[in-house]
Amino acid sequence: MNKINWIKTKYYNITIGIHNIFQWLPIIWKDREWEYEYFTIQFIYKKLKLHQKRPYDKWIVDGWWITRYINLCIWLIEEEQRMENLEDELWNSCEHGKMISNEVPNKDGYYSLKFEWSSVEAEKIYRDIQKQRDIRQKKIHHLIYHILETRAGFWWD
Repeated sequence: MNKINWIKTKYYNITIGIHNIFQWLPIIWKDREWEYEYFTIQFIYKKLKLHQKRPYDKWIVDGWWITRYINLCIWLIEEEQRMENLEDELWNSCEHGKMISNEVPNKDGYYSLKFEWSSVEAEKIYRDIQKQRDIRQKKIHHLIYHILETRAGFWWD
């Protein structure tokens, strides 16, 4: 390798590296050690959003399916995030009780607010809706990882 190619390679690597630092800094900045889901989902989402811009159908004969799976994974991740954000909407849609202001210690010694439902039926409806939401969210989560496990090997080659 001659000296000009070496300089071009080093310049390219440095510029791409600096660009990547600024591109990934918001994801890394918001990450906390105890939050497994945030980092993995946000990391995968960012990576897929970057790959969504690549014209796979022009590079690869059957590249259209890569684009479709990437778009599907992005949509599923966004749907999973919408499901997480439904907690407030779910809470407001149900008839519910109020928090009692006195703190009650639980068995671990932590304090939590005691909660009283307005009726047994309201609590049952809320718990059923929450359970359905959790099941759907888990299915979405497993589908994302299944697609990535079976299909993503071709996206980064």
